[in-house]
Amino acid sequence: MKVWVKAVILIAAILIIIVVSSMFVHNYLKSSSQKIINHIENIEENTRNNDWHKAEEIVSTLESLWSDTKSKWSVLIDHNEIDNIDESLTRVSSYIEEREKKLALAELSLLKQMVQHIPEKEALALENVF
Repeated sequence: MKVWVKAVILIAAILIIIVVSSMFVHNYLKSSSQKIINHIENIEENTRNNDWHKAEEIVSTLESLWSDTKSKWSVLIDHNEIDNIDESLTRVSSYIEEREKKLALAELSLLKQMVQHIPEKEALALENVF
């Protein structure tokens, strides 16, 4: 077999590996971000209803979930994104603890947007490649 045919086959194999692995990464980011978003929406609902005790419980659960997720995401995404989510989650926890409804809802909305943005940003698309 000629050298250029081997090179083409090798390049095609590498491209296939990159595409398949990026699909797996995107699916993981999408599913894990959706779990986090579900918790954020539950916190929002309880905050709107002034059920502060339940909101605090869910924040605690979310912090634990985020701790597990963060260690995996740190390999896959920009660390600035992780730091931003950490900071926002810290503010949410504080606002819920202090019963600051407006601030908590605003920060929850921002946190949800940041988490939703991750799978979109990391998806294999032409706009993300160039």
